[in-house]
Amino acid sequence: MTDRRRALILLGVTATIACLTGCRETSSNVHVTPAQPQPGAVPERPAVVARTGAPACEASVGPGREVLVAGRSTGLIAEFDDEVRLRSYPWSDDQILLAVGRAHPWRNWIHSDEQHTLWQIPCDNPSAKVVALHVDGAEFSWAAPTPDGRGLYFSYSPGSVQFFDYATNTWGPVVEPAQISECWMAEAPVTADDYITGWAGVGQLAVVTGGPCGFEAEWLGGAEVIELPSAGAAGAAQRRPAVHVSSIAADPSGRLWVSSGGLCTKAQTMKSRGAAGVWRSTDDGARWDLVEIPELDGAGVDAVWAAASAPERLLLRSECCYVEAADFCSGGKLLRSEDGGASWARVSPGVNGSPPGDPHFYGPVEALRVGPELLELDALVNTVEGALRVRSIDGGQRWAPLDPNHAIAPTPAARQLELGGWTFTIEPDGLARRRLSEPAELVLRPRVINLGR
Repeated sequence: MTDRRRALILLGVTATIACLTGCRETSSNVHVTPAQPQPGAVPERPAVVARTGAPACEASVGPGREVLVAGRSTGLIAEFDDEVRLRSYPWSDDQILLAVGRAHPWRNWIHSDEQHTLWQIPCDNPSAKVVALHVDGAEFSWAAPTPDGRGLYFSYSPGSVQFFDYATNTWGPVVEPAQISECWMAEAPVTADDYITGWAGVGQLAVVTGGPCGFEAEWLGGAEVIELPSAGAAGAAQRRPAVHVSSIAADPSGRLWVSSGGLCTKAQTMKSRGAAGVWRSTDDGARWDLVEIPELDGAGVDAVWAAASAPERLLLRSECCYVEAADFCSGGKLLRSEDGGASWARVSPGVNGSPPGDPHFYGPVEALRVGPELLELDALVNTVEGALRVRSIDGGQRWAPLDPNHAIAPTPAARQLELGGWTFTIEPDGLARRRLSEPAELVLRPRVINLGR
């Protein structure tokens, strides 16, 4: 894929939606209210079009959660109880737009004015910052600037995605919010929020859509793509379920194995999951079959690995989906096949030496080091007593504890590989293949799996 095409596609995060497709109600005729003029002085700006490409300088969080720009203090402190989400956006050749937010904005009981403010900051004198825009309910760290520098799409609660127009200094919604209609004990529909995770393609915003719903306000949601009308085109923005490919592997016999889960592991809020199985191709990606795996219990697959010299041996990890507002997820289990995917065995660490297939295992596998033959495994497991580090030398049939301070370097599942003269690459909207000097061809766009969960 050329650099130019990558720039046009942009990098975004998309994922396979499940529950929300069946739980929300949307309208095909979206009516958008006019943008709202903002009172007060307009910050001095060099032009109505911002710098494109990378921001002029970098932002970081220093000691004491002090926010730094170009290594200098901004005078801002990220006063959040959870992980800080710091994002900078292009503005001019010597200034940036900066947002200080939360990694988990769906925890609505934690608030700070900082997350509702978008700052304009000079790179050479960050303490001379000014407010570019302040909106109660905005989540500016969950936003995406337009590639042409015309404005910024940002998240807003309660409600839908908003657009901040740099030229007019106004903002307003671009699509109607989704409605979650099936909550606990059939209460009234809940208005969902959209959290922007990036661009899924040209004119396509990738969003996490959902909200607290039902008993103890469990999170109900999934991933969508908001397709924006092209400039000057009639019509309104439309929603569609998002698709996602999380990993790819090739076994020594030349078969391709692809997982379409991974959203739950990344966003840590989703009830939606990918396919409860792995996609297999025996002809270099020309055709695909879904190998369903009942042992997944409906979960998607976060990662799949193939042994270097044993064609029939496969290992996978299921998604770990947060199904409640609390910091615990279901999934993150390990499964192994010794017969090319015909059958699967659970090999997650068990409680007090219980068999690998015992459902009462310790908890989700949060980090995993995988040996080339899938026999040597080091796992970091989440338990009610805390983190547990264990090792197996027989592919997970037996586990032994490691030193509590042992560092586990996770083995990432592949996102690109070469096979049969083709290069396979995971793209924002599926799996693409290409030959050298030829354009890419999208060969797998997993269908949306509705698990009714």
